[in-house]
Amino acid sequence: YSMLEKIKQLLKHSFIYSISNISIKASGIILLPIYTAYFSVEDYGKLGLIQITIIIISQSLILGQGLSLIRFNNSSEFNARKNSILFTLSLLVIFIIAVFVIIGNIFLFQFSSLFGDAGSYSVYFKISIYIVAFVTLNNLLLGKLRAEENSILYTFSSILKIILIIGINIYL
Repeated sequence: YSMLEKIKQLLKHSFIYSISNISIKASGIILLPIYTAYFSVEDYGKLGLIQITIIIISQSLILGQGLSLIRFNNSSEFNARKNSILFTLSLLVIFIIAVFVIIGNIFLFQFSSLFGDAGSYSVYFKISIYIVAFVTLNNLLLGKLRAEENSILYTFSSILKIILIIGINIYL
């Protein structure tokens, strides 16, 4: 690649990735009137706290493996072992997710009691446990797409995920 071609590639991928980031912000704008119409300020605050908790836990459970996947995928010395590295990292993340789901289900009522009535919030935390599991695995797969510089599929899957989230929120 010449320097000009590298700059063109950088600008192309940056533009495509930015579409994904813009769609995330747009989903918030779409969902905000729905949330404010159906939730009290207290419930909206608790929902925000649960959402932030999901993000923090899912980013913590992946243990930076998405970024290590990018590093090893683009390293010439590990080029022949790309699939082996992906398989190993996937098994590690799946194991961590399984342990998290088991522990989360064991301590479900203790966590939900932090929000008040454990019985009414336990359903939300049970759903949140599986959302964290899905998001963590999804982050690893999105890291693989980024490593392969497949920005179009990355953005398409991110937008599809956002549409699914908006649809579920509107339906429920």
